Amino acid sequence: MRDGSSEKKILVFLTGGTICSHYDGRVKRQGDVAGTFLEESFTNSSSEYAGKVKFGTTENLGIFSEDMTPGRWNRMIGYMRKLPEIRDTAIRSGSYPSLKDERLISADNAYDGIVIAHGTDTLAYSAALFSILLRDMGVPVFIVSSNEAPQSERSNAAANFRAAVECICEGIRPGVYVTYRNISDGTMYLHYASRLMQCGNFEEDFRSPGMTKLDHIGVKAFSRLPRYDGETDASGCIDLFGDLKIENVVMKIDPYVGLNYDFYDFSGVKAILHGTYHSGTVCTEKADDHGENSVFALLRRCGERPVYIAPSDLTGGIYESVEALEKYSGTANRVRFAGGITAEMLYVKLLLAYSNETLIPDADSFVCGEYNKEFFSPDRGTDN
Repeated sequence: MRDGSSEKKILVFLTGGTICSHYDGRVKRQGDVAGTFLEESFTNSSSEYAGKVKFGTTENLGIFSEDMTPGRWNRMIGYMRKLPEIRDTAIRSGSYPSLKDERLISADNAYDGIVIAHGTDTLAYSAALFSILLRDMGVPVFIVSSNEAPQSERSNAAANFRAAVECICEGIRPGVYVTYRNISDGTMYLHYASRLMQCGNFEEDFRSPGMTKLDHIGVKAFSRLPRYDGETDASGCIDLFGDLKIENVVMKIDPYVGLNYDFYDFSGVKAILHGTYHSGTVCTEKADDHGENSVFALLRRCGERPVYIAPSDLTGGIYESVEALEKYSGTANRVRFAGGITAEMLYVKLLLAYSNETLIPDADSFVCGEYNKEFFSPDRGTDN
């Protein structure tokens, strides 16, 4: 081991998804042997760390990721809070104020790393969420998934798990990451969880800004593992063990030709995230015969709710349609432009902010604050 110890302790947190399933010839079904399979696949591998890692495995929550909801996120968070292994690791980090009065523990009760097994369909959203909630665990946290059930010859489950374990053993800096071997090129990539983007329809590859190739884990590859280039600003962020809740209060709208805002009901909605076309634009047509298709129809109907336009920014050469929204924003003070952050992460930050208005009274400051390397360009923030 890089730190000179003879053994690493790694907790494997099983949430469900394909990586925790088996295939009966037609349908992928949840199984109860995922932890054992992943552990044995690593122990029997050619890794130089095989046999030198002690694993702790949690109960499989059995959630297919396509069935993920804010309520099931709350269930996962509640389960994490109750796990003594998670609490002991958090206490040792000293980063969670709500645990300051807990009994001091010995190093034997905490883990050197955490691996979360999760399905692929909503992986980017959960990765964004837990990149914020687990940022201060004091140990590396990896979220791993698979393209097929682990027993399939096409599955990358064992490879993704092995890469995560080896990165922990190599001493990667604490943070929240995703390891995933893309199917199209067979290359293993290391991602910041805060930057992961959803896999395309009927694709089996994941991408993120700044993702790093891990062709070979070891001394040579270790020099390429991503490093933080500065301290993060965690002021005003949410404590995993505090009074956190997630409510379904943010509406996400993606543009398409014929989008009719009259179809939407904004009951219970506190904020709106509106996606853009690739140029950072949305329909701003003002003609009467296209009124219901214009974003101005949305702004007229959604009351005082803030509308976040992303990805879009006001720097460089902007389109006339963006300028029209900018002028509206300056008058109504309800439109925010956000750039340099994935739509998945922005949605999660808005969900956290507007579900926890007592904990986070200034949603814009929370959205603009950087908590775990989620911003990947200088075009960031919510300009009014």
